[in-house]
Amino acid sequence: MPVHLIRGGYANTYLIVDGDFLVAVDVGTSSAAKKIYEYLSDRSIDASSLRLVTAIHFHIDHVAGISRLLQLFPATRACFFAMVGDYLKGKDRICLFSPTKWLKGLLPVVIASDDHIKKSLAAILSDRIAIPLPFLRRLLPSDYEAECVLDEDQRIPYLPRWE
Repeated sequence: MPVHLIRGGYANTYLIVDGDFLVAVDVGTSSAAKKIYEYLSDRSIDASSLRLVTAIHFHIDHVAGISRLLQLFPATRACFFAMVGDYLKGKDRICLFSPTKWLKGLLPVVIASDDHIKKSLAAILSDRIAIPLPFLRRLLPSDYEAECVLDEDQRIPYLPRWE
């Protein structure tokens, strides 16, 4: 299966090709969503071929651009692992962390990454869905409804050839 790498945003985005259909994986900011749009437009690829967007994990640098992507591609569906549903509803906290450990781990990332603070702010301003505090997610809801149905050993929705 061909995979296209789109650099930019906060994390890289991967477009996976399955025949006539595409899956976007990891859309870190609204600028990453725009880059996907431009990438497909430049190659005359029909926007309706982007069937699904998902993320390898649910950190803001991997999901913050999904709202914008879905605005640019209205037929695309956001689909996540089943347990993410409770997180989105505020029933579960996937991203529990110790603030002390988080701060200790943040400094090397900031030093190693170009524009880390700028990229973090861009991600937060793109979409608040990955904020790890449930009360803030309720105050600042996302612009879309996600389907949380992916699970091990089952077919991937909207991609009939994937298993």
